[in-house]
Amino acid sequence: MLADEHPEIGFLSPQTLGGTPVLLVLTVPDADTFFRRAVSAGATELKPVVDQPYGRRSGQLTDPFGHRWDIGSPLEPRKP
Repeated sequence: MLADEHPEIGFLSPQTLGGTPVLLVLTVPDADTFFRRAVSAGATELKPVVDQPYGRRSGQLTDPFGHRWDIGSPLEPRKP
């Protein structure tokens, strides 16, 4: 679960902690569209969406609370 920061119960944001060791990976049907919408809604691009050599099209962003995300879609298998 992701939520707003609640210091009174010990839930601190990555911004308060000075970063995060966590990368949340989300698979969506259309990485490009999802990524653009996230940036339009306030996320910050870290790495653009590109085809990866391991069969995924993905990019990375940070949401307004400091959580780091990898947004991607599987690439279609190449035909021989």
